[in-house]
Amino acid sequence: MHCLSSNALSLKSGEFDFVLATTEHNLLVEVNRDELLNSGFVWRATDVRPQLRSLPAKFELNTYIEEMMQCLEKIHVSFICISLPEVKRAAAYIKELSKPISGRGKPCIYHLVDSPNRPVKNQVYNMASELSWMQVEIAEFIANLPEPAKLAKFSAFNINIRRPS
Repeated sequence: MHCLSSNALSLKSGEFDFVLATTEHNLLVEVNRDELLNSGFVWRATDVRPQLRSLPAKFELNTYIEEMMQCLEKIHVSFICISLPEVKRAAAYIKELSKPISGRGKPCIYHLVDSPNRPVKNQVYNMASELSWMQVEIAEFIANLPEPAKLAKFSAFNINIRRPS
């Protein structure tokens, strides 16, 4: 692994927007070419070292980072598409289980994390720290997601789930 010194990063602020009362900040990642070449890292002499030498004394990494992020987003979408059929089946099962529930409040699913610290018979145990839950509405949301073939056409997607206040 190769680390760049912190003097290769700079934060550039834009103008203050009086209408929105915000300032847009941009992180500009620049690399010092000579520092990189003399860092002690063994660059491939046939192609990487000459390419590095041809770059300006300081060059931006932002475009390479953005390109890498797009690739990671595509991998993420592919991973979601692969696991989606099983997750949708589980969501449909959860919806079926919660149908007969009525009354006040919202149905939730509780998951007890299996712990090696769980006591043997007749011992008191606080399992609140081992309990996690989610609202059943998430199962409805998952069940209604597009099919994997349609989802795979997106380059990226972002889902924000907020608990009702």
